[in-house]
Amino acid sequence: MSDDLIFRTPIPARRSSDEWTAIVDRLVGTLSDALGVTLRVEGWDVVDDVALTCRVATTRPIAGPLGIGLTATIGFEVIERRPVVTAFVFLFAGGTRLALRGADESYAELVYGTDGWRLAGWAEDEYGEFTGRPAPRHDEWSGRRP
Repeated sequence: MSDDLIFRTPIPARRSSDEWTAIVDRLVGTLSDALGVTLRVEGWDVVDDVALTCRVATTRPIAGPLGIGLTATIGFEVIERRPVVTAFVFLFAGGTRLALRGADESYAELVYGTDGWRLAGWAEDEYGEFTGRPAPRHDEWSGRRP
């Protein structure tokens, strides 16, 4: 699938479940490619037939003994009659969530457009919206000895 279902205008008032499934597949696939990791869908919800929230996580840790993994929430919504797609990405090392210096918790925000994913920036989770976000469920974290 191309981005036609995501960025078509006018924005449809309703989408079929097949269309939402295709949108999820496209967004997860392109984010996976952009980050260079395999992501699995942990769940997704459609809100009022016009917005989408999709939770994803890495399938296995990367970077050897560092055991880097990530989870993300992909959001699709319509703002001022235009589709807006963002991903909030949370990094973990060995199951511990990483944060910006001086921040309890933080995340990277990526934005998706017709030219692909781009980093909008890093942000502190100052309102605690993402506090307690669980680490990805990897069968085995790299660096652990049996």
